[in-house]
Amino acid sequence: LGALASSAVLLFPKAPDPGSVRNIFHDVHDLKGVPSETPYVLLSCFIALATGAPLGPEMALGALGSGLASMLQSCVTADRRTEAALVLSGLVGSLAALFPSPILAVLLLHELSIVGR
Repeated sequence: LGALASSAVLLFPKAPDPGSVRNIFHDVHDLKGVPSETPYVLLSCFIALATGAPLGPEMALGALGSGLASMLQSCVTADRRTEAALVLSGLVGSLAALFPSPILAVLLLHELSIVGR
């Protein structure tokens, strides 16, 4: 029931198309977040966690970190390399909250970047 309720968030009028929602693999490989999807992903993950659905907080934290980093990048003029550094910093910073040691978030993103290549 919780998974259905969290999926219903994508039926909101301005929500992204359910087939086009990016996951953490897209953010790591493209080094770009989508700030417009961030509120919907956060709400969906919050509903899932509150209702006991077996979904982890990784997607919400990844979307939050990469989305905020992309919004910050759009406020300042930055080249592609700086944008990539901001997105990776946002992802590592947000995922570091899950682990007892922040270095584990760096290792996780390193492994994720290797998997899809």
